[in-house]
Amino acid sequence: MEEAPKCLAYADDLCLIDTDIGRLENRVQEVQMRLKAGGLTLNTRKIEFMIIGGEKEAMSDVNGVEIGSLITDEGGAERDVNSRIKSGWAKFNACAGILHDKRVRLKLKGKIYRSIARPVMMYGRECWALTEVMEDRISVAEMKMARWICRVD
Repeated sequence: MEEAPKCLAYADDLCLIDTDIGRLENRVQEVQMRLKAGGLTLNTRKIEFMIIGGEKEAMSDVNGVEIGSLITDEGGAERDVNSRIKSGWAKFNACAGILHDKRVRLKLKGKIYRSIARPVMMYGRECWALTEVMEDRISVAEMKMARWICRVD
């Protein structure tokens, strides 16, 4: 007998739980249709998936943006952490012109870093069971960014 998918509803959030990505995506479509019938919409820009075990390739995306987290069967989040650090560096480099400009005050550079690069790097952290190695990797990336902003070699 097949176990029914689980569904948890919060104030304005919905959590669908299933062991099969195909059934989960069908369930999302079903929720969209039911909401539409009631005059409501599902904001697809805010959909996230978390896959525990399995392959990252199975993860869906919306509007060309990867959505979700990948946690291994053992509970590790190394691939997810590495991906977020890489994304953080991409956003940091997109702001490199202003972050490395001598005419911009250090306080403003810090605000830009904290509002753009750091949130991208830390996105999804509530799902991570970090090891010391992963924590160190995040700290190293943050310190490299801070040193680059301060123009310290």
